[in-house]
Amino acid sequence: MKQAIRDQIKNQLKAYTAKTKKEAAQKLLIHLKPLLDRATRIAVYHAYGSELHLSDVINYCLANEKQLYQPLSYKHAKHMLLTKYNASYPHIFSDKEFVPKDCYEWYNLDLILLPLIAVDVRGFRLGKGGGYYDTTLADIHKNPVPILCGIGFDSQLIAHVPNDDWDVQLDYFASEEQLIKF
Repeated sequence: MKQAIRDQIKNQLKAYTAKTKKEAAQKLLIHLKPLLDRATRIAVYHAYGSELHLSDVINYCLANEKQLYQPLSYKHAKHMLLTKYNASYPHIFSDKEFVPKDCYEWYNLDLILLPLIAVDVRGFRLGKGGGYYDTTLADIHKNPVPILCGIGFDSQLIAHVPNDDWDVQLDYFASEEQLIKF
């Protein structure tokens, strides 16, 4: 069931033109500003493939002196490390194992922006299937931070995503059309 949803959404996203993606990224920033303005320490990701790009969000954050971080992982490990944002290192997965000079704790963040394939009206996120975010964020106790916000096109919001006990529920979903609080 999950793979069928992934395949369907991925096929939909292939139809988006570069112009549509660029406009969506600009509109995303408008809807995301209320969360960005309340946060100081924010985890972002480098968009890959059909993911909604965060370039406008990242530029806004940098211009407003936000502290940005990004995930780093190894293919065989499910836990992602957190490092300072580096525009010139867009990879989540490292080719070789190393411990970055500076690692940070996810629970010290105010806001975590997460990529997704789909999200449902309850806030359950469907990722690419590796379980990296769910494994990494499983131990975070929300009192009251960090806020988890899924990022995607409005078409990625669906009625129901099958979820397992280990799936981490989002607080928000931001798209080019809206910001939803779950």
